[in-house]
Parts: sequence; C-alpha cells; structure tokens
Amino acid sequence: MNTTLPSYSHILLTLDKIDAEIEPSELHGAMCGLLCARNMSTFDNVVEHLLQSPDEDNLLYREALDNLSELFDSTNQQINDPNCDFHLLIPQDDSVEELVFSLGEWCQGFLLGLSLGGVQDPAGLPEEGAEIAKDFLEIARAGSLYEIEDSEEDEHSYEELMEYVRVGVLLINEILNPEKSSPVDRSKLH
Repeated sequence: MNTTLPSYSHILLTLDKIDAEIEPSELHGAMCGLLCARNMSTFDNVVEHLLQSPDEDNLLYREALDNLSELFDSTNQQINDPNCDFHLLIPQDDSVEELVFSLGEWCQGFLLGLSLGGVQDPAGLPEEGAEIAKDFLEIARAGSLYEIEDSEEDEHSYEELMEYVRVGVLLINEILNPEKSSPVDRSKLH
C-alpha cells in the first residue's frame, strides 16, 4: 500500500469538484483526529461527518471519494508507521502567513476529528496529550491573531511549530491507541 500522501493541490481540486466546504488541511487534520480517537475509524466515518451526502450517481463524486479514500488509507498507514514517517497535508509554496493559517486549519480539523471520534474533552487526555491538545487549540487561533511576515525567523518558527504538531499527533495516537500504534522512538522525531 502506498503511504505517500497525495499533493495538497490534488486534494484541493478533488474537494472543489464536489463543492466540499472543507479545506484540504482541515480535512486531513480531521482524518488524523478520527484515526487517533477511534482506532477502528473507516473512510465511511469521514464521509458521514465531514462531506456532504454522497451522490452515488455522480461520476465526479465517486472519483473524488476514491481519491479521498486513498488519502485516508495513506494517512492511516503513516500515523501508525514504526519509523514515524508521518506528514501533514499542508501547502508547500505559500507565504509563511498562509502556511501558518493552513497549519491552524489542520489543528482545528484534528480537534474536530478527536471530538467526532469520541474524545469530547481533549483536556482530559492522559499524560502530555492534554497539553498537546491545548497547544493545538492555540495554533488553530494563530493564523488570525498574530502579525506574521515572510522573514527567515518566522519561517524557522513555522517549521518548528509544524514539527511540534507532527510529533504531537504521533504522541496522542500512542496514548490513545497503545495496542495499534508503534511506540514513538523519540530519536527519530527530528
């Protein structure tokens, strides 16, 4: 099975074809949240909670669902990868301000996915999971609260923040699904 995520632009076009009201980053974050919260999540859970009612007669809709199902399957493989080879679906070539906004959407989606998966109060997560969830909430607000420039310092800060989110997801997954996820080897996280 292919564990490489499709490109952000490919998923954006896919969502546009079906007039979805969710951005690729937020959708991917929600998928990850669902997978962490409910380790038996299926792509049907994603369709039920995050996309409008399927139109089985619409060829474009069926094609879009196939593309999004591949994203879900690749994400599921990555989130449980023993080598911590997990990536966020975030645009690559935007300004730092747009990247921070997309990362905020991703975190918002992740928290939504946790909630849809049954984790109603992320503050009640054990261990460091509660602190990570609280930080994700702050990151979700970051795109609209801070003045961000395209400076080298802001770019470096963004990269550190993205790595924190990536590692945070792996740790939350390990906390909620110790039997399914591979133990996070902290030496491979950077």
